[in-house]
Amino acid sequence: MKTFVAVLLITIGACWCQKIRFQKKPVFGGNSGDTPAHPPPPPGFEGFESGLAGGNTPVASIQNTQQSSRPSSYKWVYCNGRWRQVTRSTCEAVFIDPTFADHSSHCSFSGSLYGEYDGTSMWLFDPSSPSTLFRYCAHMPSCFCRACN
Repeated sequence: MKTFVAVLLITIGACWCQKIRFQKKPVFGGNSGDTPAHPPPPPGFEGFESGLAGGNTPVASIQNTQQSSRPSSYKWVYCNGRWRQVTRSTCEAVFIDPTFADHSSHCSFSGSLYGEYDGTSMWLFDPSSPSTLFRYCAHMPSCFCRACN
């Protein structure tokens, strides 16, 4: 019985230590579920607020601005402390997967590939989706968005 208890305690201790040793730390935020506050809107969109935060901007105003800005030719991403206007050739990921759903293994703090490649956190400003103007990726690999290198 003593042997069984000793083996059990060693196993539990080893599992606990392994979890702490290999657990990836988020760039910011307290735990794996935290998303930091979004940055202010990009240039030209200063009056817009996040639909998730109960902003005051009418949806029609957002849609009219988006239509006039030719959304298919460029998008706005915030990385490394500033807004950047990107194209498909400079930041392919935000055109292919603007919700970051297909990149969740990189973009989620709990994703299996989070932090495994060189990259940075990023915000996508998406006025075509008034309910989620700001979309967050905790760690976008540099190879998917060269504009943030």
